[in-house]
Amino acid sequence: GGCGASMRAACIGLRFFGEAQRPVLVAYGIESGRLTHANPIGFLGAVVAAAFTAFAIEGVGPARWGARFLSHVLPHAKKYIQKLKDHDKMQDCTEAFVQKFEKYLRFRGIESGDSKVIWWPRSYGVKERD
Repeated sequence: GGCGASMRAACIGLRFFGEAQRPVLVAYGIESGRLTHANPIGFLGAVVAAAFTAFAIEGVGPARWGARFLSHVLPHAKKYIQKLKDHDKMQDCTEAFVQKFEKYLRFRGIESGDSKVIWWPRSYGVKERD
């Protein structure tokens, strides 16, 4: 996802935490990311950063953040994207983002959201990441 978009979005999670605020968190996350990233691969990074910040405030353990994002935040993001002008052109990129995100969670052993340990590989460079 978008690095700049992600850096700007943590404050969104500080303000809009809690399940009732998820649609607002998503809307602000997407729109703040779209300032510099027109593609979902970029602007969804902002939503992840905002959501992870919100999860931390809510007391959710870091090993559960990824799976929780997929189940509690991504559906709101997909719904919001459907309202955007060029949403039909964003479908493939949205799915590419989700596939990479899921691959990363599997790689780290935290895809289920019930792990107590976050595994980190000994070697984690560009080759292993991409």
